[in-house]
Formats: sequence, structure tokens, C-alpha cells
Amino acid sequence: MPKPVAYSASCTPVDNLAESPFILDMGAICYISPIKLDFESLHPIAPHPITSISGAHMHATGLGSIELCIASNHKVVLDNILYVPSSTVCLVSVLCLNHSCGYVSSFDSNSCWVTNKAGATILQGIVLKSCHLFSLSLHSPHIGHVCQFSPLCRPHA
Repeated sequence: MPKPVAYSASCTPVDNLAESPFILDMGAICYISPIKLDFESLHPIAPHPITSISGAHMHATGLGSIELCIASNHKVVLDNILYVPSSTVCLVSVLCLNHSCGYVSSFDSNSCWVTNKAGATILQGIVLKSCHLFSLSLHSPHIGHVCQFSPLCRPHA
């Protein structure tokens, strides 16, 4: 099964993926990212309070979209993602992903995978045993705004 790969306009890897991994969360009702440069579009919003599952309080200060350009000419666009500068993870809501994109997410004891309507695997992840969460496995984690360096990935129209 091919591994997902994403590309950036500058082809620069996400520098702090270890500190801010992409976490698939079955209980989340929104997407969250602390990485401002990853946003394809970002609009300021009045500070919106958010409470994490651990009880930490933080504020969203922006709303926008992040486009993951995946190999095999597929894009995963995360719309209405909250910019939360103090977050330590990029949170991918399974509910939002499945509902807005029509994907199916599957989980077993060690891994997870997201498939499209045709059954092709779009994203894969593994369990982070230290925190009991699923982290997306991206071998070359990049965010794409205009995927000009990959023949398989075209700019979002």
C-alpha cells in the first residue's frame, strides 16, 4: 500500500512535526493547528476559548484552511480549521474529516487509516503509545499551498 506524501510550495518540511504532530481525534468537533505558516488561508477571529481534554485553556485567534497535497494526485483540504497558537498538536477531527470529505476512518489496536469512497487509502497513522493517540504517519510531512514541485499535485483551484 503506498504511503501518503505531501508537498509544499517551497518543499520545506514541517519543522516541528515532532512537537506538533497531526493527531486523529475521534472526539474532536473541529480541526486545530498551532502552525500559522501551514494555513493556505487564515482570517483573524475574536479570541475563542477552547478547553482541551486535559482541561488546559487556550484561545483560537484565527480560522482558515490547510491543504495537504498527497501523492497520487489527491488533496486533503482541512476547512474551518482553528488557529490556536498555544496548542501543542495539529488536531484532525475524524468526525469533520469523514463528514465533510466523505471519507471512512478505520482503527485497530496499533494503526488507523482513512479511505475515500473508492476504498483507496488516503491517510495512515500509528498509535503514539506514550499518549494513547493516533498520529498521522507522513514520511515527508509537508503542507501544500501551491504544489508546483510535484507532477502529481496541482494547485487548488
